[in-house]
Amino acid sequence: MSKNEAVDAYLAMQPAGTRRVLEKVRATLRKALPGAEEVISYKIPAYRLAGGIVIYLPGGSRTTHSTPSPRRSSLPSRTSWRPMS
Repeated sequence: MSKNEAVDAYLAMQPAGTRRVLEKVRATLRKALPGAEEVISYKIPAYRLAGGIVIYLPGGSRTTHSTPSPRRSSLPSRTSWRPMS
C-alpha cells in the first residue's frame, strides 16, 4: 500500500461528515504545502516537509482538527511560502 493509499484508507474509515471535512483540509494542505510528502505517522495522516512532520490531520467521530508539529525546524523559511490562490 502506497502512502497516499494509506491516507485514503484512513479517510475511508471515518464517518461521512468527518471524511468530507478531512478531504477539504487535505486538499487545502496539498495546495499550501506543494512539496510536502503525505504520510501516516502515529497511525494518522501527516505531512512531511524538509525531513520533519509539519502537521498532523487526525479525524474522529466527535472532532476534526489539525495539529501542527512541535518541530519548528521542519517548517520552511517564511520567504519560501507561496500565497494560496
